[in-house]
Amino acid sequence: MSVGSVDQSLVAATVEAARRGVEVRILLSGAWYVEEENRRIVDRLNHIAEREGLSLTARLARPQGYEKVHAKGVVIDETVVLGSMNWNDNSARENREVLLAVSGAAVSDYYRNVFDRDWRASGSGGERPAGLIAVLGVLGVGCLLAARRLQFE
Repeated sequence: MSVGSVDQSLVAATVEAARRGVEVRILLSGAWYVEEENRRIVDRLNHIAEREGLSLTARLARPQGYEKVHAKGVVIDETVVLGSMNWNDNSARENREVLLAVSGAAVSDYYRNVFDRDWRASGSGGERPAGLIAVLGVLGVGCLLAARRLQFE
């Protein structure tokens, strides 16, 4: 999913909803090809929320069991809007996109549960500091070398 920036119309409208007291959670793709751009957006949204005391939280998706979160949609109360449209002005104004709005408790509960699962997987436990990964990698290589050395002695 690509939103472009916090200044895009749909993202700005989402921030405005948070300013009206709506609880907002935004999950952007953490796929390698958009991670840097989306990280900046997540950081900016969280900074705005902290500065203004908003109930708005943004995260990068760190899916477990599959490669990426590619879904584009929103759950608002008992209405779910899903489709191909990225949440940026170019997609909204220049592309032929498909969006479907479905209302009902069963469908909104299903997609809310899917979102919650991805949200939990993407929490602080889902993001590992690069330094920790490097240390674990070095330790892993060290253990392999030590095991190999013991095998040949």
